[in-house]
Amino acid sequence: MRTSILLIRNVVLLVLMTLMVSSCKKKDDDENKLNLNLSFAVDGSKLEFNSIKYVNAAANNYSVSKLHFYISAFEFESADGNKFTFDSIFYVDAATQTPSFGLEGLPVGNYKSLRFLIGLDSLHNISHALPNTIDNENMSWPDMMGGGYHFMKLEGNFMDGGNPTGYAMHLGKNVHVVQVNIQKDFKVSGGAAALNLEMNINEWFSNPHNYDFNVDGNYSMSDSVAMSKLALNGKDVFNIQ
Repeated sequence: MRTSILLIRNVVLLVLMTLMVSSCKKKDDDENKLNLNLSFAVDGSKLEFNSIKYVNAAANNYSVSKLHFYISAFEFESADGNKFTFDSIFYVDAATQTPSFGLEGLPVGNYKSLRFLIGLDSLHNISHALPNTIDNENMSWPDMMGGGYHFMKLEGNFMDGGNPTGYAMHLGKNVHVVQVNIQKDFKVSGGAAALNLEMNINEWFSNPHNYDFNVDGNYSMSDSVAMSKLALNGKDVFNIQ
Protein backbone atom coordinates (compact mmCIF):
# COMPACT_ATOMS: atom_id res chain seq x y z
CA MET A 1 0.00 0.00 0.00
CA ARG A 2 2.79 2.37 1.02
CA THR A 3 4.64 1.53 -2.19
CA SER A 4 1.56 2.45 -4.25
CA ILE A 5 1.22 5.80 -2.46
CA LEU A 6 4.89 6.63 -3.08
CA LEU A 7 4.51 5.66 -6.74
CA ILE A 8 1.46 7.91 -7.14
CA ARG A 9 3.26 10.78 -5.40
CA ASN A 10 6.29 10.43 -7.69
CA VAL A 11 4.06 10.41 -10.77
CA VAL A 12 2.29 13.57 -9.59
CA LEU A 13 5.61 15.30 -8.91
CA LEU A 14 6.88 14.31 -12.36
CA VAL A 15 3.77 15.73 -14.02
CA LEU A 16 4.08 18.98 -12.07
CA MET A 17 7.75 19.34 -12.99
CA THR A 18 6.95 18.72 -16.66
CA LEU A 19 4.25 21.40 -16.59
CA MET A 20 6.64 23.87 -14.94
CA VAL A 21 9.35 23.25 -17.54
CA SER A 22 6.80 23.57 -20.34
CA SER A 23 5.49 26.82 -18.86
CA CYS A 24 9.00 28.29 -18.56
CA LYS A 25 9.83 27.30 -22.13
CA LYS A 26 6.66 28.96 -23.45
CA LYS A 27 7.50 32.15 -21.56
CA ASP A 28 11.04 32.22 -22.99
CA ASP A 29 9.71 31.62 -26.51
CA ASP A 30 7.23 34.49 -26.15
CA GLU A 31 9.95 36.81 -24.91
CA ASN A 32 12.08 36.05 -27.97
CA LYS A 33 9.41 36.30 -30.64
CA LEU A 34 9.14 39.44 -32.77
CA ASN A 35 6.15 40.12 -34.99
CA LEU A 36 6.83 42.19 -38.11
CA ASN A 37 3.72 44.12 -39.09
CA LEU A 38 3.69 45.58 -42.60
CA SER A 39 1.60 48.49 -43.82
CA PHE A 40 1.47 50.42 -47.10
CA ALA A 41 1.05 54.11 -47.78
CA VAL A 42 1.68 56.83 -50.35
CA ASP A 43 3.47 59.78 -48.75
CA GLY A 44 1.78 59.19 -45.41
CA SER A 45 -1.72 58.32 -46.66
CA LYS A 46 -2.88 54.72 -46.38
CA LEU A 47 -2.74 52.94 -49.72
CA GLU A 48 -6.09 52.55 -51.48
CA PHE A 49 -6.21 50.09 -54.33
CA ASN A 50 -7.61 50.75 -57.82
CA SER A 51 -7.92 54.53 -57.55
CA ILE A 52 -5.93 56.85 -59.84
CA LYS A 53 -5.34 59.37 -57.08
CA TYR A 54 -1.58 59.25 -56.56
CA VAL A 55 1.15 61.38 -58.12
CA ASN A 56 4.80 60.35 -58.26
CA ALA A 57 7.92 62.52 -58.57
CA ALA A 58 7.66 62.52 -62.37
CA ALA A 59 4.08 63.88 -62.13
CA ASN A 60 2.52 60.60 -63.28
CA ASN A 61 -1.01 60.15 -61.95
CA TYR A 62 -1.33 56.48 -61.07
CA SER A 63 -3.16 53.76 -59.15
CA VAL A 64 -2.10 50.49 -57.55
CA SER A 65 -4.03 47.31 -58.33
CA LYS A 66 -1.45 44.74 -57.23
CA LEU A 67 1.59 44.67 -54.96
CA HIS A 68 3.21 41.28 -54.39
CA PHE A 69 6.79 40.74 -53.22
CA TYR A 70 9.18 38.63 -51.16
CA ILE A 71 10.90 39.91 -48.02
CA SER A 72 13.84 37.91 -46.68
CA ALA A 73 17.36 37.71 -45.18
CA PHE A 74 16.82 39.78 -42.05
CA GLU A 75 19.76 41.15 -40.07
CA PHE A 76 19.31 43.04 -36.80
CA GLU A 77 22.21 44.97 -35.27
CA SER A 78 22.03 45.68 -31.57
CA ALA A 79 23.16 48.91 -29.94
CA ASP A 80 26.39 47.21 -28.84
CA GLY A 81 27.17 45.94 -32.34
CA ASN A 82 26.00 42.32 -32.15
CA LYS A 83 24.27 41.01 -35.27
CA PHE A 84 21.40 38.54 -35.42
CA THR A 85 20.41 37.03 -38.77
CA PHE A 86 17.33 35.13 -39.94
CA ASP A 87 16.99 33.14 -43.16
CA SER A 88 13.20 33.48 -43.18
CA ILE A 89 11.44 34.17 -46.50
CA PHE A 90 7.96 35.69 -46.53
CA TYR A 91 5.65 36.19 -49.48
CA VAL A 92 3.58 39.37 -49.20
CA ASP A 93 0.33 40.35 -50.87
CA ALA A 94 -0.23 43.98 -49.86
CA ALA A 95 -3.98 43.59 -50.31
CA THR A 96 -3.97 41.28 -47.27
CA GLN A 97 -5.05 43.23 -44.22
CA THR A 98 -1.94 44.03 -42.14
CA PRO A 99 0.44 41.28 -43.24
CA SER A 100 2.28 40.06 -40.15
CA PHE A 101 5.17 37.60 -39.76
CA GLY A 102 6.96 36.20 -36.74
CA LEU A 103 10.70 35.85 -36.14
CA GLU A 104 11.71 33.48 -33.34
CA GLY A 105 14.79 33.92 -31.17
CA LEU A 106 15.66 37.61 -31.36
CA PRO A 107 16.98 38.73 -27.95
CA VAL A 108 15.20 41.56 -26.20
CA GLY A 109 17.17 44.79 -26.07
CA ASN A 110 18.06 47.98 -27.95
CA TYR A 111 18.83 47.92 -31.66
CA LYS A 112 20.23 50.46 -34.09
CA SER A 113 19.60 49.00 -37.54
CA LEU A 114 17.62 46.51 -39.58
CA ARG A 115 18.65 45.13 -42.96
CA PHE A 116 16.72 42.84 -45.27
CA LEU A 117 16.04 42.06 -48.93
CA ILE A 118 13.01 42.77 -51.03
CA GLY A 119 13.43 39.67 -53.12
CA LEU A 120 15.58 36.57 -52.65
CA ASP A 121 19.28 35.87 -52.35
CA SER A 122 21.02 33.95 -55.14
CA LEU A 123 20.78 30.62 -53.24
CA HIS A 124 16.97 30.79 -53.27
CA ASN A 125 16.43 32.61 -56.56
CA ILE A 126 16.46 29.39 -58.57
CA SER A 127 13.46 27.95 -60.38
CA HIS A 128 11.44 25.61 -58.11
CA ALA A 129 13.73 26.26 -55.10
CA LEU A 130 10.79 27.45 -53.01
CA PRO A 131 7.87 25.26 -51.91
CA ASN A 132 5.44 24.44 -54.70
CA THR A 133 2.61 26.76 -53.63
CA ILE A 134 0.28 28.71 -55.90
CA ASP A 135 1.79 32.01 -54.71
CA ASN A 136 5.35 30.89 -55.44
CA GLU A 137 4.37 29.49 -58.82
CA ASN A 138 2.68 32.78 -59.72
CA MET A 139 5.91 34.60 -58.81
CA SER A 140 8.04 32.42 -61.11
CA TRP A 141 10.41 34.25 -63.45
CA PRO A 142 10.44 32.69 -66.96
CA ASP A 143 13.26 30.20 -67.50
CA MET A 144 13.96 31.74 -70.91
CA MET A 145 14.76 34.99 -69.05
CA GLY A 146 17.02 33.38 -66.47
CA GLY A 147 14.59 31.58 -64.19
CA GLY A 148 14.08 32.06 -60.48
CA TYR A 149 11.33 34.27 -59.11
CA HIS A 150 9.85 37.73 -59.35
CA PHE A 151 11.12 39.79 -56.44
CA MET A 152 8.19 42.19 -56.80
CA LYS A 153 5.08 42.83 -58.88
CA LEU A 154 3.75 46.37 -58.63
CA GLU A 155 0.90 46.96 -61.10
CA GLY A 156 -1.85 49.46 -61.81
CA ASN A 157 -2.83 52.22 -64.24
CA PHE A 158 -1.53 55.69 -65.00
CA MET A 159 -2.95 58.58 -66.98
CA ASP A 160 -1.30 58.72 -70.40
CA GLY A 161 -2.58 61.68 -72.43
CA GLY A 162 -5.86 61.58 -70.55
CA ASN A 163 -6.32 57.83 -70.98
CA PRO A 164 -5.85 55.19 -68.27
CA THR A 165 -2.97 52.93 -69.34
CA GLY A 166 -1.59 49.88 -67.59
CA TYR A 167 1.83 49.66 -66.01
CA ALA A 168 3.68 46.68 -64.50
CA MET A 169 6.82 47.29 -62.45
CA HIS A 170 8.31 43.79 -62.14
CA LEU A 171 11.68 43.03 -60.54
CA GLY A 172 13.70 39.86 -60.97
CA LYS A 173 17.25 38.51 -61.51
CA ASN A 174 19.93 38.57 -58.83
CA VAL A 175 21.44 41.91 -59.83
CA HIS A 176 18.12 43.65 -59.15
CA VAL A 177 17.49 42.41 -55.62
CA VAL A 178 16.59 45.35 -53.35
CA GLN A 179 18.81 45.82 -50.31
CA VAL A 180 17.00 47.71 -47.56
CA ASN A 181 19.10 49.23 -44.78
CA ILE A 182 17.16 51.06 -42.06
CA GLN A 183 19.36 52.98 -39.63
CA LYS A 184 17.09 53.78 -36.70
CA ASP A 185 17.11 53.09 -32.98
CA PHE A 186 14.36 50.77 -31.78
CA LYS A 187 13.71 48.47 -28.84
CA VAL A 188 12.57 44.87 -28.76
CA SER A 189 10.71 44.15 -25.52
CA GLY A 190 9.63 40.86 -24.01
CA GLY A 191 6.20 39.33 -24.46
CA ALA A 192 4.27 40.15 -27.63
CA ALA A 193 6.99 42.32 -29.18
CA ALA A 194 6.19 43.96 -32.52
CA LEU A 195 7.94 46.08 -35.12
CA ASN A 196 5.86 48.09 -37.58
CA LEU A 197 7.29 48.59 -41.07
CA GLU A 198 5.59 50.92 -43.55
CA MET A 199 6.27 50.95 -47.29
CA ASN A 200 5.89 54.27 -49.09
CA ILE A 201 4.88 53.35 -52.65
CA ASN A 202 6.06 56.69 -54.06
CA GLU A 203 9.64 55.87 -53.04
CA TRP A 204 9.75 53.26 -55.81
CA PHE A 205 9.62 56.17 -58.25
CA SER A 206 12.17 58.54 -56.69
CA ASN A 207 15.59 58.82 -55.05
CA PRO A 208 17.93 58.49 -56.75
CA HIS A 209 15.92 58.17 -60.00
CA ASN A 210 12.68 59.96 -60.82
CA TYR A 211 10.96 57.14 -62.65
CA ASP A 212 8.61 58.37 -65.40
CA PHE A 213 6.27 55.82 -67.02
CA ASN A 214 6.31 57.85 -70.24
CA VAL A 215 10.11 57.99 -70.43
CA ASP A 216 11.46 54.98 -68.53
CA GLY A 217 8.71 52.62 -69.65
CA ASN A 218 5.51 51.29 -68.16
CA TYR A 219 6.67 47.64 -68.34
CA SER A 220 10.00 46.84 -66.70
CA MET A 221 10.31 43.06 -66.91
CA SER A 222 12.42 42.88 -70.07
CA ASP A 223 14.22 46.18 -69.43
CA SER A 224 17.31 45.81 -67.22
CA VAL A 225 17.85 49.59 -67.09
CA ALA A 226 14.32 50.15 -65.78
CA MET A 227 14.71 47.37 -63.22
CA SER A 228 18.04 48.79 -62.06
CA LYS A 229 16.42 52.17 -61.41
CA LEU A 230 13.57 50.59 -59.47
CA ALA A 231 15.95 48.43 -57.40
CA LEU A 232 18.04 51.46 -56.42
CA ASN A 233 14.94 53.48 -55.58
CA GLY A 234 13.65 50.62 -53.45
CA LYS A 235 16.42 50.78 -50.87
CA ASP A 236 14.45 53.25 -48.72
CA VAL A 237 10.83 52.34 -49.46
CA PHE A 238 10.45 50.95 -45.92
CA ASN A 239 10.62 52.82 -42.62
CA ILE A 240 10.10 51.77 -39.02
CA GLN A 241 6.99 53.43 -37.59
